[in-house]
Amino acid sequence: MATRRLFLFGGGSADFGALSQPFVHAAGGSDGRIALLFLDRESAERHLERYETFFGRHGAGRLEAIIPGPNGQLSGQTIASLGHCTGFFMAGGDPRAYHRVYGAPAVRDKIRERYRYGVPYAGLSAGAMLVGGTAILAGDRLSDGNPACLRAAHREPQELELGPGLRLLPNVIVEGHFAERGSFPRLIEALRQTAQRRSGGQSDPGLLVALRDTSGLLGLGLDEPAGVGITDETTLSVMGQGRAWLFRAGQPGWMELKLLEPGDTETLT
Repeated sequence: MATRRLFLFGGGSADFGALSQPFVHAAGGSDGRIALLFLDRESAERHLERYETFFGRHGAGRLEAIIPGPNGQLSGQTIASLGHCTGFFMAGGDPRAYHRVYGAPAVRDKIRERYRYGVPYAGLSAGAMLVGGTAILAGDRLSDGNPACLRAAHREPQELELGPGLRLLPNVIVEGHFAERGSFPRLIEALRQTAQRRSGGQSDPGLLVALRDTSGLLGLGLDEPAGVGITDETTLSVMGQGRAWLFRAGQPGWMELKLLEPGDTETLT
């Protein structure tokens, strides 16, 4: 079976260009054909040159801009073209907007199919947040009527919205800009809601009990200067300058938080 590789970046830091080198190499280098997954033609025109520069420094071959049509969806021909790509890259922006385009069943299934055959996927911010079984799409507010916001008021409060991710990491929920935006409470709430949903939607007995009864559910927070490489959904290596924050259920009544520094490795089990 082909080796499967993910490259996830917490935000658009100055280190991103250097951090992207392992992805370009995994995608075939000068012989590769990397699909740049954009939201629309405007964002492609605004950012294409930037990624051509970043990836070109590391000897990337062909870069193909994937752009939805006027209806906001990919055409059948465009979806089919993904089957010829040797790497996928999804940048930052609105996770909900990316989810509408690339979370559509036909597109999601094509990306998953190619990933299973060894085509690497790289995600920056929103692109990283979509790889899990559950994805954080929007919002900061608790869903049970509690008026308190989960995160700092850097944006207008709205109810936390979760959705099905690409399922490249089925038991992981990813959050970007982790330390910079105070995202600890939002990730914890996403874990709680996902655990409750997996347990059948019964009355929530509490976060720790729900997580303890859920097989292998993990939370992964990425600081903006941080990147991680993940091999075969099991081995994680930290790159860059920031930290990766790994949450998992520990002994009954405990949640384990492990801070991973650049150069650290961890097993995702």
